[in-house]
Amino acid sequence: MREVLYVDVRPKYENEAISRRLQKKLVIPKKFGSWSHYLINEALRGTCRWYESKLDYLNAWEDLSIPDGYDAYIIGSRGKSSSSDTDSLRMDEFLDWKAKFVELLKTQLNKKKFIGICFGHQLIGLALGLDAVKMNRSFYGLIPIDAFKFKNIFLSYHRYRLCAKQLSNMSFIKSRGIIQILIKNGFVPSVGFQFHPEYGASLFGIQAYIARYGMRSSVLKNKQKLINSSLRILDLSYDFLEGNRNVWNNCMQ
Repeated sequence: MREVLYVDVRPKYENEAISRRLQKKLVIPKKFGSWSHYLINEALRGTCRWYESKLDYLNAWEDLSIPDGYDAYIIGSRGKSSSSDTDSLRMDEFLDWKAKFVELLKTQLNKKKFIGICFGHQLIGLALGLDAVKMNRSFYGLIPIDAFKFKNIFLSYHRYRLCAKQLSNMSFIKSRGIIQILIKNGFVPSVGFQFHPEYGASLFGIQAYIARYGMRSSVLKNKQKLINSSLRILDLSYDFLEGNRNVWNNCMQ
């Protein structure tokens, strides 16, 4: 794959607010559409499979579309604000946009290959017929996925997660009752991650995580293992989208 589109599902005002906070500690080149766009770009540059890919940018709030012509589409995360109800006007706007994007995604899943990250993973699940359920607490941190060889993975549950129900052409890798990896099989495959491989795939990503959520000794202690695991996850995604349907089975213990 060479041409990849990063579909940003975070409103512009949220991207700008986060960028201002991160710019105090990290340098993010202005040519990128958002800090998350840069984070994904740095992650792909560190992989074997995705290394030479070109990563374009689209903010789906400003342009509600999924254009043709790309080999893969990465739907990004939105963060804690996606479930915030402190601003009813913005919450109504968010729910309206979310419903429209899910309907759009339903028309594209059998035509295009998607990778969903966190909220993007949940959007793919909703478009496939799963439900998103509210959790009692948010979680940000570094814990393993049960029965998965990669022990060092950033998990970020936020406040909603997908509720598992078996549908055709779909399988899951779960941990602690949560779908961590959603696998859409079939002629046009897609994959979703509840966690954040882009945070763990580079030192910049780890620094960005600490800058946003605070110091984590386990992150610093295991940073090289975390980088290796995250890069491997992204490379496996490439192999899966290219037709290796058994790639995830090979990672199970």
